[in-house]
Amino acid sequence: MGMTNVYLLATAATEGSDDLLSKLGIDGWTLLFQTIAFLILVFVLGKWVYPVFVGIIDKREADIAASAKAADEAKKAADSASEEVASLLAEARQQASEIVATAKTEANAAVAAAEDKAKAKSAAIIAAARDDIDKEIADVRKTLHNDVIDLVTAATEVVVGDVVAKKDIDTALIKKAVQGAAK
Repeated sequence: MGMTNVYLLATAATEGSDDLLSKLGIDGWTLLFQTIAFLILVFVLGKWVYPVFVGIIDKREADIAASAKAADEAKKAADSASEEVASLLAEARQQASEIVATAKTEANAAVAAAEDKAKAKSAAIIAAARDDIDKEIADVRKTLHNDVIDLVTAATEVVVGDVVAKKDIDTALIKKAVQGAAK
């Protein structure tokens, strides 16, 4: 505002209110009517319009607060679930390691048991084979012994020139001779 306007306002204020309004170019009745209309408008807006806007704003603010709270809870739940998943994963890895170790131990035990069983079975087979061989050797020796006695008897018959009955030959003497030849 310029200096002149300030002077006009100051002089108008000192002279009277009607003069002031008229000097500013304001009609008093129009000002009164506009003031009443403004107050009615403020009353109507305050009574019916502003509460609706305030309610919408409050509802929106409550929704935003609820969404923020839900987001925080979801983040906490996700963090908790992440920690739980990590814990379960670590536990699963430990169990897998234990299972692998147990499987290796059982496999080694099974291999050792199979080796022991195979050794025992082979030892039994070898022992049975030795027994069979010993029996066969004994049978062969007995057969050979009897054949030698028969050969000695036949040779004796040839040397003596007569047929000698087995009864007549001293069996003990022949056996002693055969045993002496075996040595």
